[in-house]
Amino acid sequence: MALECAVFQSLSRRKNFQVGVSPEGNITGYEHKIPEAKAGAQPTRDAAQKTAQDFLIAKLGKPATDWDFLTEEANSERKPNRLDWRSPGKSMDSG
Repeated sequence: MALECAVFQSLSRRKNFQVGVSPEGNITGYEHKIPEAKAGAQPTRDAAQKTAQDFLIAKLGKPATDWDFLTEEANSERKPNRLDWRSPGKSMDSG
C-alpha cells in the first residue's frame, strides 16, 4: 500500500501536486495538476516521455534506468490550449 500526499498552494495560484510514496519511502507516482485553460506545448509522445525522464533525474535524483516506462499505456488529453500526456511507469524497485 502506498501513501498519497497532495500539496496545495493558495487558490489564487492554483497549483496542485500529488506524490505517491511507498511504505519504504520510495516515490511511486507524481502528478502536477494544471488549470484546464492554461496554455502550454503540444508535445509528441516521445517528447513528453523525455520531459518526464528529465524530471526524474533533475528533481528526484532518480536515473531513468530505475523506472520501467509503460509507453504503450501512455495517452494524451487535449486541453483548450495544450496537449497533456499521462505516461504510467513503475519503479524497478517496486517488484
